[in-house]
Amino acid sequence: MKVVAAALVAVVLAGVPGAGFAMGAVGQPTPAKEGSTEQGSQLAKDGKFKEAIAVLTGVVEKTPTDVEAHNMLGFSYRSLKDYPMAATHYRAALSLDPRHKGALNYYGELFLSTGDLTSAQEMLDRLVQVCPSGCAERDELAAHLAKAKGAS
Repeated sequence: MKVVAAALVAVVLAGVPGAGFAMGAVGQPTPAKEGSTEQGSQLAKDGKFKEAIAVLTGVVEKTPTDVEAHNMLGFSYRSLKDYPMAATHYRAALSLDPRHKGALNYYGELFLSTGDLTSAQEMLDRLVQVCPSGCAERDELAAHLAKAKGAS
């Protein structure tokens, strides 16, 4: 009976605006808030790097401690091959959260892009410490590093 009641409450709340569900009309996800880290991250994931940089730069100007905004700025700049700016934002993200898996992975990828296999290995070593049982970020960087070492 408790399971049925809980399910009923969930169904009722799903249709109540502001009840904690990020769904819009007819079960569609609501768009990310304008000028937010989420919006900038989605733009970056969609390959709209210059737009992502504009949004995420605004985010870090307002909230310089937004780790994910710095990480995704790094990702966007790296995707545009602006490696110095990418490195600046990865370092900022990692200074705020030295265990941020995404920043460790992406910073390692930046080092691979510039041929610095030693620094890429250092990022992988840090990922091994952060997720000793493995994680997607660690596995991805390990595979890319192994491929780079095989090619050199």
